[in-house]
Amino acid sequence: VVLDGSYTSVAITTAPFEGAATGGCGIKTTGQLVCWGVGPHLGRANLVASPTPTAVTTDTDWTEVKMSLQSTPLSVTNQSVPGHTCAIRSGTLSCWGRNGWGQLGNGTSNDSVTPTPVPPFGAGTTWVRVAVGNSSSCGITSAGRLSCWGQNQQGQVGDGTQVIRLSPSGLAGTANTFTDWTQVSVNQRVVARRGNGTLWQWGAGATSTPTQVDAATDWVEGYATAFGWCGRKTNGTAHCKANTQAAATQLDTFTDAVRFSENPFNACVVRASGVVSCFRWSGTAWTAAGSVPGTWKTFVQASTFSCGVGLDDQRRCFLGRFLGSFGDGVDERVPGPVLAP
Repeated sequence: VVLDGSYTSVAITTAPFEGAATGGCGIKTTGQLVCWGVGPHLGRANLVASPTPTAVTTDTDWTEVKMSLQSTPLSVTNQSVPGHTCAIRSGTLSCWGRNGWGQLGNGTSNDSVTPTPVPPFGAGTTWVRVAVGNSSSCGITSAGRLSCWGQNQQGQVGDGTQVIRLSPSGLAGTANTFTDWTQVSVNQRVVARRGNGTLWQWGAGATSTPTQVDAATDWVEGYATAFGWCGRKTNGTAHCKANTQAAATQLDTFTDAVRFSENPFNACVVRASGVVSCFRWSGTAWTAAGSVPGTWKTFVQASTFSCGVGLDDQRRCFLGRFLGSFGDGVDERVPGPVLAP
């Protein structure tokens, strides 16, 4: 469904069980941050539902927004459930939503309805990149340092422990001294790229201390999957490695990969033509899983629906329209007139 226009990026979330919390946020070409749907991601006090995109603040200098792909309403008292959003404006990183694991990074484990600033990681620094998993977050500072916080049961904070961190924490080992981190992706595992073209990983399936994935120095992007890690190279090829593989496998023969697309199940790649090609881990090999209909600049798939920004800057969503998940003013739960046969 083609929705409203003039977007640079979108992020979406949905409940593990459809209907409890769902929707998304997006940054407009004007720099405004808007959100829609139902759940803790809306970012405004006393606003529990918005069937159409609503501005989180009046600011017009938002540059990045990320959301956990799973979400749970604040009314659910279980503090271990996911559902948080992080966004950057003018170097300030703010997070809001669920916080039982400290994923908001504000030094507490209290949920927050509205954007709450994450403290700087290093004197005089600002935040330039952010990535989130279901219950943990990572950010890169203007000094090129990388920090993570939140849930750490599988070592995804990367500080060499499995202790929950309520605020930005330094990485373990030599990784904490690096000042050239450029990009990071968070799942139960974290994959991050340095300016020297190397990829590093920590968390589930790896260790709690950052380690280099291989000896290659031509990586331009890393992506954390449910089954391992993926990466994009300078020659436009995409590669993935499952936990049980000895080495990464090239995905198909294309050489026009632009970025990886967030997806809870598969490894999907946005290509220069706007085609999104997806691949799944079968247990023994990475196999083609088809292409997403349409052409896209960015694309995100959650468990029940998908949204993205087309080549024309229009916001598009498809699959499960429920509780205002599309942000088009439609709630499929509301009865409509029955047409005569």
